Amino acid sequence: MGVTESKLAFRKQVFQLNEQRNVSRDLDDFWSNFFKLPDSAEEVFNLFSPKDVRKLRDSAVENLETLFHKVADGPLLWRLHQ
Repeated sequence: MGVTESKLAFRKQVFQLNEQRNVSRDLDDFWSNFFKLPDSAEEVFNLFSPKDVRKLRDSAVENLETLFHKVADGPLLWRLHQ
């Protein structure tokens, strides 16, 4: 996947978080893309803006909560798999 396609895929996932309610925590393929697709923290902040976070908070707070849990769990899981 090229750079442009990766960025587009990441943005599509952000939109999906807002459009689809209660994205299951068990969809590891879905959630792992938030950690695999961006190449840097700067890209994350450019592709997932504060405006996106506010919209997610207002439209599907349960997905925002799950994202927070996945972010917190991520480093623990990576460490276990190394």
